[in-house]
Amino acid sequence: MDVALGFYYPGLAGEMGYVSVGIYFDGTPRFVNRFSPSECAGRPRLDHPSDQLSTVGLRGVTMSLLFKGAALLTLYEGALSVSRFNERRQTFAIAKARAATLNRPLVVVGDPDSGLHTRFARAYDCGHLCVDLHGCSKCTCSLPADISRPLPIESDSAVVFVSCTLEYVPDAPGAVRELLRVAGDPKNLFVVTVSPFSLSFWLLGGKWAVRAPPGVAPTLAPLRSPVPGDGSLKQALGGAP
Repeated sequence: MDVALGFYYPGLAGEMGYVSVGIYFDGTPRFVNRFSPSECAGRPRLDHPSDQLSTVGLRGVTMSLLFKGAALLTLYEGALSVSRFNERRQTFAIAKARAATLNRPLVVVGDPDSGLHTRFARAYDCGHLCVDLHGCSKCTCSLPADISRPLPIESDSAVVFVSCTLEYVPDAPGAVRELLRVAGDPKNLFVVTVSPFSLSFWLLGGKWAVRAPPGVAPTLAPLRSPVPGDGSLKQALGGAP
């Protein structure tokens, strides 16, 4: 038997009877126990062993479903984390090679040691300059800065690698404009994104869905209210090179 259910029914004289029903693996309900109103007289509800069994059975099924759901969610998030780790590593290698070819410095946006698992295994290095809102503590050359504000870096002077950052910047359109200014060309801007379908995105306060195909300026879609006064997304991106 898979699930046991129990319920009471009124007798002719107003007293309560009890029926216990089993739901078997084949899906068919069958009577397990039936007690007449006289047999149930004076009994408080939910005190019969069969009724206790039915309550425990339902509770067990619920807990089983919760554990299975949690396990599936953990596997899903783990797969996304591994995918992001590999994408960071591969995209950084391409950005580093691009910087070497153009003889330009490589600017990294996003502390390589700030992630939960990247603290133990880096997916990318610091580059020539690492930019993060709180700085990059383990990088030799670090710049604590808001990337949506003007950066102390010359225009069209560097190759820029961005790791899972734009999704969480309140003024992401302004950040895109500034990073494109520093890169000079979308081909010099390499962006790794976070899926808005991941639990990490929402737990960390994701605000924007970001698409960043190679060689193309990133496109943004607000998932939460943008910064007041910024205007429409189209206007915000209108000044991007």
